[in-house]
Amino acid sequence: YGEELTAELVNQGWRKFWSKRENRPYYWNKVTGESLWEMPGTRPFDPLTDPLGICHAGGATPIPPHMQQQQQHHHHLKRRPSDDMHIHPNQQHQHHGGGGPPMKKFVLAGPWDLEVCTNAVIVERPPTLLPQPHPEVEALRAALSMKLLKTYEDLCMRRENIKAPRDSFNRWLMERKVIDTGCDPLLPSSCKPEISSAMYREIMADIPIKLVKPKFTGDARKQLSRYAEAAKQIIESRSAPPESKKVVKWNVEDTFQWLRRTVGASYEDFQDRLAHLKRQCEPHLVETVKSSVETLCVKIYHLSADHSRKIRERHLQLLKEHGIPEPTPPPPPPHLKKVWCYPIQFAVPSPRMPAIEYLQDRDHMIIKYTPAAINQP
Repeated sequence: YGEELTAELVNQGWRKFWSKRENRPYYWNKVTGESLWEMPGTRPFDPLTDPLGICHAGGATPIPPHMQQQQQHHHHLKRRPSDDMHIHPNQQHQHHGGGGPPMKKFVLAGPWDLEVCTNAVIVERPPTLLPQPHPEVEALRAALSMKLLKTYEDLCMRRENIKAPRDSFNRWLMERKVIDTGCDPLLPSSCKPEISSAMYREIMADIPIKLVKPKFTGDARKQLSRYAEAAKQIIESRSAPPESKKVVKWNVEDTFQWLRRTVGASYEDFQDRLAHLKRQCEPHLVETVKSSVETLCVKIYHLSADHSRKIRERHLQLLKEHGIPEPTPPPPPPHLKKVWCYPIQFAVPSPRMPAIEYLQDRDHMIIKYTPAAINQP
């Protein structure tokens, strides 16, 4: 789209981008943060290598004739409202009275600001013993994490006949990592207690069915009927105390009779009846499925610990292949002193990284570092 930048402009920090909003190119200087609609002219000197202009004499390089015609063509284009916002109030009279519009100029901080000063104070700490990230190990960790998520969803459906609560697995990871003392930065492997209270609570909340606020009266009636049917199925298919079976079955049958003989009930009637049925049946249902849900939570935790061990073994194998010894705990710092918070430091050197290729495939970026490829959205 249009002419390319000259080598002089590129050396001065100018880059060319496409404005989706204005549907035309613009130019941004990564050194000064300046942004222009028109092709910038070369400067008489480089501000980085010759800030005083001693080594360069004369004015700016003249703009080629074809670029002058292109700029004159842009000057006759109708300005957008977004262009007018950048015009100083005392310049608007000049703009409407004749002459070309002023160039778009504003200061940008750049796409990333990685030099953020900290205001946190920490106690000086020794370097971490975690091995440095490696593409092969990260691919293995991603595959095992997705496998663990799939196992969690299958267990919820097969054992409890419910869908896994939405984002429950992500919340489980965060809750476990708060107390985890294992060797994996993502998957928990050393937690006490083994049963996650968050996962247990969220699964229990969806038994016998996930309750939602219905929009219409018909939806409220269907949800009441589904809850009663699911509660009856659980209490009949599980080993529950006789008293619990008696209470749940009686309340379920009473609900079905109420549904058959009640015509024209309101939205509130169905919601009140559902709340009553839940109060009567929920304690017995929780007692019935408690051991099964706890077993599910423990199984997910043990699988996570097993996956963490496999990742650790593969990482140590990579270090051994590159002649890096297994990390040993470093001595603690001689004096514990408070310092400004600083980035994490690794005690283990990094193995040689493989060559990585980046290939654009429509809306995906294909990252290739081994014979296998991984699609990243």
